[in-house]
Amino acid sequence: MFTTENEEPTDTGVVLDVRIESHAPTLLVLQAKVVLPWGREEFALAMPTAPQGSAAWQCAHIALYLDAVRKGDVQPGAAALSDFLRARPGAATLLWDYRFEAQNDQRVECLLSLVLKPGAPGQWPGVSLSVVEREPGRSGFHRPRFWGSAREIAEESLAEIAGERDNLAARARSLGSSALAGLAKEAAALADRVEPVWRALRGEGQREGAEQARAALRGTAVEPSKRTTALLPREAPLILNGTVLRVSKPVEDDGEVATRLLLEPDRAHREHLSPVTAQLLCRLAGPLADRVSRFGLEPGDRVAVSGRLEVRHYRAADGVPRSAVVFMTEGLGLGEFAARS
Repeated sequence: MFTTENEEPTDTGVVLDVRIESHAPTLLVLQAKVVLPWGREEFALAMPTAPQGSAAWQCAHIALYLDAVRKGDVQPGAAALSDFLRARPGAATLLWDYRFEAQNDQRVECLLSLVLKPGAPGQWPGVSLSVVEREPGRSGFHRPRFWGSAREIAEESLAEIAGERDNLAARARSLGSSALAGLAKEAAALADRVEPVWRALRGEGQREGAEQARAALRGTAVEPSKRTTALLPREAPLILNGTVLRVSKPVEDDGEVATRLLLEPDRAHREHLSPVTAQLLCRLAGPLADRVSRFGLEPGDRVAVSGRLEVRHYRAADGVPRSAVVFMTEGLGLGEFAARS
């Protein structure tokens, strides 16, 4: 595990146009897990939320780090990621190692949770990033978001840092603030560095799609990509409520009897977790397949499922390699509450 001896600073004040209270600054916390062949490394950093400790700035830096890992400019690992975030132009003025529980810390207004698995040289790392923002105060609401690939992170972070740039520029003009104008220029420079990363990822996706389309026209096959994407952290199963659209008959699948449900997850799940699509294929095997038969599930029934999202690669009947997001169900219940399997 990556650790340092740096301690959280006390009585810290940062003067811009608005002063951060020295006795209780609001914080952004980044929790990162890097999965390496020899084990998992973890660390957590904290920084004041102003002037550059916001999701817009830090997610943009994460997108730049993913590009640097792909190019081989930096070594994968917790220490390298921490050093990269500390050293980048436009990084927050103060960063320190964080050793508390962010969920129970009232100072934390933004929590970033990053899971990273470096791939082969020249390939984009498998990555997932969740962002939870909280309004100040004990009763402030939470706004969670989830990005499940390098492309999503680059696209969303570019949009957010560009919005930050425009907002700072407008405030600088309104207030006549040279400090805010300087921040707007830094945000613009950061957006200019993230944009090529987004274009590279978008172009790669377009090339892969075009290659598959050409292969389909030629009647030849292209092997599915060997890369994997960390759709969600695996520490706990995901629980979804939804409406059954279709129920398949039990079939032999991977050496066991399995049933598939086509589920329409509730809108809240689709808004908060981008890998959860409007229609989700759920695989239920073993005792869960028997439970589907006992329940007599039909289209329109409300169910709750718990399990994990996976990307499955397969070759279709026309010989074209395809991939699909599948919900590997571990628990099933009627209504709004998941029952234990």
